[in-house]
Amino acid sequence: MGKVLVIAKLFPQDSESIEKIENSLRNIKSGKLQEIKREPIAFGVNAIKVAITIPDKADNAMEKLEKELSNIDGVNQVEIEGVTLV
Repeated sequence: MGKVLVIAKLFPQDSESIEKIENSLRNIKSGKLQEIKREPIAFGVNAIKVAITIPDKADNAMEKLEKELSNIDGVNQVEIEGVTLV
């Protein structure tokens, strides 16, 4: 079974939520975290960009991941930027 790499951008509700979101991402259950980095989007405002691998044949794996990311406390919006086989 292959894997799919998902690149997602998470927009926090406020700048104080960033560290809390990053800690929650380290405990994600619907995929394996590969990388976390902050990306400036405005003056003093950062988004969190993550790379996560999920199984390519698992039922609803993408939907489960997107739902789990959206349900992280402090996340305002999740944007999937890219999906590719690895």
